[in-house]
Amino acid sequence: MFIPKRWGHRLNSCQLVDGPILLLDNVPLDRHGRLMPTLGAAWATATPFRQVYWCWQLFNLWPHLFGMNMAASLTAPEAIHIDGWR
Repeated sequence: MFIPKRWGHRLNSCQLVDGPILLLDNVPLDRHGRLMPTLGAAWATATPFRQVYWCWQLFNLWPHLFGMNMAASLTAPEAIHIDGWR
């Protein structure tokens, strides 16, 4: 599982977004710059062992994200991206 961290920010020089642009580290991107598949997209083709492993990872992330008031993000399958077996 990937948990992006704030790397820095950049002042916005375009008109598409208001305010500064947040730069993140550890974003779930492959080597070509594309987002890794979502948990929802990968779930149907994963083995039961892999599904249990992903649930175990989510379970272990819950207390950490709960302490930051971000645990609800674990209930949104489109927000969870996976990297192969991890």
